[in-house]
Amino acid sequence: MTATKKRPSISTELEGLTDERWKAHAKVRAIREQASQYDAETEQLRAEYSAHVRAHPEQYEGGDKRPREGTEAAQLRDEIRARRESENPHQRELDKAQAAFRDADVALAAFKRDRCRDRMAEATAGHDALVQELAEAKLREIAALRALMQEANAVREIAIDTEELARVRHVWAQDPRLSDWLSAAVAMRDGDPLARPGLTDFGIYNLERASD
Repeated sequence: MTATKKRPSISTELEGLTDERWKAHAKVRAIREQASQYDAETEQLRAEYSAHVRAHPEQYEGGDKRPREGTEAAQLRDEIRARRESENPHQRELDKAQAAFRDADVALAAFKRDRCRDRMAEATAGHDALVQELAEAKLREIAALRALMQEANAVREIAIDTEELARVRHVWAQDPRLSDWLSAAVAMRDGDPLARPGLTDFGIYNLERASD
């Protein structure tokens, strides 16, 4: 019997698409840099040509400084002309890389849109276990707070039972936060369980509208 191939998790799929987009973008940057370098070299040749006109006037003729054929000036002119009249040799590769990047970008955006709720479900897979853990911790907290309250009450009773302190005010103290903490912990224990985080109705509406 042939084993069924396990489908990758949502996060694994997202990581793969994100990686493809990053690689496509990196390739665009690299080729764009090569194309820009080629254009910069052309501009550098033009600057060298201008300097050559001033440095070697004997290789030029006429009022418009036309390079004499067979000279270094003519070779420089021809190289610049060839570069300017032809397409950047990296342009087609750049166009192809940019198209691949757009495809990768669209694929990633579509995945994020179409699998949005699946991603949220994966991210909150441990929600019920965490809520249960919190409930158990809350019971332990309540027990500890009640023990602390009993401790404080015992101190109060001892103060009252001591003749020199029984009729004097402000001779014993307890942390005033204990009562509030206990009330809050009991209210949380008795209240509704924490809701699983997710989209609101308006969020679902916007997501479904974008998918149409």
